Order: sequence, then C-alpha cells, then structure tokens
Amino acid sequence: MVKKLTISDEAYWKLMEVKVKLRCETWEEFANKIHKMVFKDEKSE
Repeated sequence: MVKKLTISDEAYWKLMEVKVKLRCETWEEFANKIHKMVFKDEKSE
C-alpha cells in the first residue's frame, strides 16, 4: 500500500541527505534501516 506524506522542502532534503549517507537505494530500505537503528536497544532489554 502506497502512502503519500506532505513535508516541507527542508525536511525532505534532510531526509534525502540521511538516505544517501546510509547508502539506501529506496525509501523502503531507508525506513527499515532507520527503524532498526531506533529500536535495536529496545529488543535487547
């Protein structure tokens, strides 16, 4: 299912910069990497 989000240009370019830095080819890959980074510590508790 495709979702569309409305964000500012500034927010878009910040996200794009992080996406490139993490070497993600797709937005889905980017979301998965960010999710793992944010929630990795919670799984070990």
